[in-house]
Amino acid sequence: MKKHLTFLLCLALFCVAISGCGDNKAATDFSSFKVSGYEEAPKEIYSASAMDNNLGDTLMFADGTAKKEESYGGFDGILFSTDHGDILLISLVSGTNWDALKDAGPSRAYFMYSGMSSVTNTPCGFFTGFLNHQVYNDDLAREIESKGQFLLESASAPTPEPTSTPEPTPTPEPKKDFSNATKYKTGMYKVGKDIPAGEYFLVINSQSTAYLSLSSDSSGSLDSIITNDNFGTFRYIQVADGQYLEVKRADIYLVDKKLPPITEVLEMGDAYMPGMYKVGRDIPAGEYQIIPDSGSSAYYAVLSSSIDSIDSIITNGNTEAAKYITVKEGQYLEVNRGEFK
Repeated sequence: MKKHLTFLLCLALFCVAISGCGDNKAATDFSSFKVSGYEEAPKEIYSASAMDNNLGDTLMFADGTAKKEESYGGFDGILFSTDHGDILLISLVSGTNWDALKDAGPSRAYFMYSGMSSVTNTPCGFFTGFLNHQVYNDDLAREIESKGQFLLESASAPTPEPTSTPEPTPTPEPKKDFSNATKYKTGMYKVGKDIPAGEYFLVINSQSTAYLSLSSDSSGSLDSIITNDNFGTFRYIQVADGQYLEVKRADIYLVDKKLPPITEVLEMGDAYMPGMYKVGRDIPAGEYQIIPDSGSSAYYAVLSSSIDSIDSIITNGNTEAAKYITVKEGQYLEVNRGEFK
């Protein structure tokens, strides 16, 4: 009888062990997850730059575990450990489940591959979300698809807008034009070689959002990015010799005496439209009232220069109600998702 009980106990423990192994394997098997637009990260990204493998700006996924969280070049980053090596994931897109990734355990991470990081010597990409067997649902999968498409639209030629996307703000009929101004077409320029250092005014020329990137070199790596932005109307940017300016879906004008103020080119009506204005050039110094678009939270920023660094921000914020702001000569006022008067 005693031997019989011992045999049953051993058999039960063996079955538990077998069951546990099966559960662990299932926990790391994400083959059933369906997220459109992404492909499995190939081995080439772990050993070659985006310039060599021609995979830059590709939506990918990789299976692994969050290993380390740090700040890399001013961005929040997580080293994500996979069977082939580590990937540096960067938090750039809002609305992802970024904060939960570091404690999520085995997961499938989704990102837009951008190249090889010189800081970590690993491939890196912009994080769009993660899934595992604890957090998977169709809504989250669709959200990851949407975040990926947003990054692709920012990095490449425009794609047809979804029907749910609000119509772009209509551009009023011009009173004057920029025909006498120094103009550069959409593209990438080396400052000091292709264009002179100085200040430039960018004006959208498409129904899709315009994009700019200012980089310290032409490596295409995340670490080389000084600043980048998506904008819907117009804005200023200051550039220096040796930098690289890339602009998509917008015309580039040198700011000098030949360039008229935007308020003399576009009919503003009773209020100034969204955009970036230079105080003393486009608008007079004084007090203005910011009025958010219906159902939106307006963003505003008062800047000391158009260098577009955090040091140039005098004040900024979001407001769901009308707000007054005072600006001085030489400053810049930027308003999005609203107007001001």
